[in-house]
Amino acid sequence: MKTLKMNKNFLTILLPLFLGIQILYSQNSSAVLKTAALMEKQGNLENAVAIYEGLLNNEPKNLQAYQKLKNVYKKMGNYPKTVLLIKEHIKLFPNDLQSHLELGEAKYLNKNIKGAEKIWNDLESKFGNTPNTYRILMYMYSRLSLQEEMEAVVYRGREKLNNHALLSLDLANYYKARRVFDKAMDEFIRYLIANLQQKKMITDRILHMSDEEEARAVIEKKILENVAKNESALRVLAASFYFKTGNYTKAFNQHHTLGFTTKEDLIRWLGFADNLRREGRYELAVKAYELLLSPELISNNTKIIGQALLGLGLTFENKIIPSQNKFPLVQYFPDNIFFENHFYGDQNLSFSSLETAFQFYDSLLVKMPVSSFSASAHFRLGEIQYRITMDFDGASRSYEAALRSKPKKTLENDIRLRIGDLYLAKGDTTAALAYFEHELSRGTTFLNRLIQVNLLAGRPDSAMVLIKSALGTIRPEAASFNDLLELRDLIQQHYLSGSSEDRMAFELFFSSEFLIRQKKLSESAEALYYLREQYPNASILPQAILREALIRKTLNQIPEALLLAEKLTQTQHGDIGWVLYGEILEKSKNEPKKALDYYYRVLEEFPASLLCEPVRFHVRKLNEKLKS
Repeated sequence: MKTLKMNKNFLTILLPLFLGIQILYSQNSSAVLKTAALMEKQGNLENAVAIYEGLLNNEPKNLQAYQKLKNVYKKMGNYPKTVLLIKEHIKLFPNDLQSHLELGEAKYLNKNIKGAEKIWNDLESKFGNTPNTYRILMYMYSRLSLQEEMEAVVYRGREKLNNHALLSLDLANYYKARRVFDKAMDEFIRYLIANLQQKKMITDRILHMSDEEEARAVIEKKILENVAKNESALRVLAASFYFKTGNYTKAFNQHHTLGFTTKEDLIRWLGFADNLRREGRYELAVKAYELLLSPELISNNTKIIGQALLGLGLTFENKIIPSQNKFPLVQYFPDNIFFENHFYGDQNLSFSSLETAFQFYDSLLVKMPVSSFSASAHFRLGEIQYRITMDFDGASRSYEAALRSKPKKTLENDIRLRIGDLYLAKGDTTAALAYFEHELSRGTTFLNRLIQVNLLAGRPDSAMVLIKSALGTIRPEAASFNDLLELRDLIQQHYLSGSSEDRMAFELFFSSEFLIRQKKLSESAEALYYLREQYPNASILPQAILREALIRKTLNQIPEALLLAEKLTQTQHGDIGWVLYGEILEKSKNEPKKALDYYYRVLEEFPASLLCEPVRFHVRKLNEKLKS
């Protein structure tokens, strides 16, 4: 056993020697380096050192061996040998700036502070005419946690090179990482002013820093203190900061202070208005778009004006749509294209600014080249005029302008469909019939509209012929197939198979539908009231009661809507009546607890109703809301 131990010690002593001999005679230094790296990885640092030293003796300028040996020395904490190694390397490469720096660092780690400082000072004196010298010195001081020396060398570099922003981004990132927010902001602003082309990158970094609650007051203070140095850049930065932190009015004020002196200003302001709209700050968005639509700004800016006008319209649309998307439990033929509502519900909104803007747009259409707006922009504006302001003549001009802008086929069909819808909205069924018959070759969507126009024009027999034709040509998976079936059954049950009273009530019912397509809700409700009075035994009466109840609810005629919902409970649609009664109590009268009684009634008395599942889900959500 003793002999075996002696043999192991003997091998350990001789192995470096054997390896060194191997290196001296080796023709493949890369293979030797791999061997040393493997030993290093296995923790056998002494043998790895022996290999690297042997290789350097054989090839003094082998940089890979030099770097590897230097790193192993540092890993072992052998700074005296590190110093000697770097000195030998500098003899071979006297202008290697990095090696001079590392020599000072090795002396510093070897507790030779004065020796290190002398080397760094000499290095700065000898090579201090380039930014790179100060960069590597800065990072070296940072690595050694010598913050005062790091700052001092940067300041000296700025003075010597006459570059007040030298290493400002590097310093800013250093301070940001250490949450020294005031100094980070000083350096970020210094860099921004000197490098305006990098404003997005700097803005992003500052906004990221603003995620720290304690940084926000510092950021605001530093920006405002420095505004005078570059007002345009720093006010935009301030606006971005305020926007990110939810101070939208302050952001607005910063942009407004900068004014609209250049095209770039208009683009900036338009982007800000769009962001306000996307953020749901509709009042400020409207104000921002209106400023862009000021008469003094319109000359030679038709494209931006068009985008501002579209943005203004979308702002009103976005303000309305959220409430439209809260689908009620009770709807009339939900998702059926023949009963879809083309207009947004009454929201008690003032559209005066939007209407004024569209008057301005109409005047621009006369003198603007076709290319000023895209076809989709004209179409979108037309949609806003049609569905929100109900300016049908204005919408017609927008749709025609969209067609002149040479839209793609799908968009062209959408535009042409809307032009036909405008005839219905204006109450002209004769023109609508002629139009859709002429456009019938455009496909199923236009055939469906022709069916609808026939019904609204009091021609249910013609509508039925067209429905049968359509069902014979379109596939069952087509989007409108089920809608056609529902409409066919409605006509068959209440008109073709009905009594003379049923037929007259049916025609009166669809005359009320025609009024809805003209957004004449009050007149439509009165027509349905007349139907109930004159034809109390008509088969379509439950449908008429439901339709009138929903219209009265939309018109905020809540007592009348409740009475109609109660009437509906006395028909075969009792489940729908009680759900509607509950919905009116919950959403129109703000009495959710009372509403729950009616929802529970439906679940108990109508267990087979198709409404049970959505009502059960709604009840669960409502109870959670009441408990919170």
